[in-house]
This record gives sequence, structure tokens and C-alpha cells, in this order.
Amino acid sequence: MIDFMIKKPICSPIWTAICLVVFFMNMGDFSTWCEWLFDKSADFLNSFHFIRLDYFAASVLICVIVPLIIYGLLIWALIARKKKDKVLNVNNND
Repeated sequence: MIDFMIKKPICSPIWTAICLVVFFMNMGDFSTWCEWLFDKSADFLNSFHFIRLDYFAASVLICVIVPLIIYGLLIWALIARKKKDKVLNVNNND
């Protein structure tokens, strides 16, 4: 969505490269790496205890609510940009 907004394919190739590098770096011992990553994720979610969120509440906040807000903002920005581009195109045709 960000690539579409800036009209240049920047984020998608970078994200693909990062995923490929991480995958190939851990190809030999992938299950151990996955377990390590899960433990770090659990530690991160448990760290929200200081604001009185348990693991479940923190995971809903981080994994559901925050992405919904981000996608909502990106979709809103895309719609606003399309409306702006449409208005500019109509004015340029006059």
C-alpha cells in the first residue's frame, strides 16, 4: 500500500529481501530459530504487564487492534489521494 501511495516500488522489494535473508540465514536450524523467535515474541507480549495487560490482552492489542488501525489509516490515505488526484485531473482537463 505504501508503494502504491508513493508510486514507486520501494517497500515491497526491501521487505522481500529482508525475508529472504532471514530465511536463508536460518535455513539449517530453522525450527530452533522459530522457537527462539516465539520466545522473544512471548517476552515482548508479557512486557506489557507494567500497564496491566496480560499476555492475551497484549496479543490482541498488538496483533489485531494496531494492524487494523494502521490498515485503516493507509486505506484512508489511499482514498484521500485518489480523490485528490481525481480533482486535479478534472481541473487540468478544463
